[in-house]
Amino acid sequence: MPDYLKLQNNVIAKIRVVSNIIHKNEHWVRENGRMRVRDCAGANCQYCQQGIRKYDRYGVEIVDRADNKNKFLNFGSHLYKKIKDAFGEVGTTNCDLHILKIVRNHPFIEYSVTPVLGVDPIKSLVVEGGDPDICPSCGASGKQHGMACICLNCGKIIWGC
Repeated sequence: MPDYLKLQNNVIAKIRVVSNIIHKNEHWVRENGRMRVRDCAGANCQYCQQGIRKYDRYGVEIVDRADNKNKFLNFGSHLYKKIKDAFGEVGTTNCDLHILKIVRNHPFIEYSVTPVLGVDPIKSLVVEGGDPDICPSCGASGKQHGMACICLNCGKIIWGC
């Protein structure tokens, strides 16, 4: 299971994006008195047919500069727009990002995203996918599926599975 980066309030997270951003839709559904997140199934989605609002969610593999470890960052459309704008400012995704999460009055959250050029790039553990049951990196069978696939043998994150 990959580590996830949780953005802390009023603390700058220094990251390097090392994969393409992936997108999915989710629904918040009340089940047994509790709210649950359920993936949207697209055109035939039972939750869409019931009129339950869907939310855009994004995920990307990053390197957390605090410990130089590969992690996964999940986020919503507000932060996605800020990241996209930051990459547009510098004209490349080959840079670090400094992300500051600012919570003023709950539930109002703001993000400041600043691109940082001139930082040494690092090698990624990302491997492009192929056969959904075989890791293209080590050849092992068996992957854990989720927003990204994880090889259960070598632990590499596999996209396109």
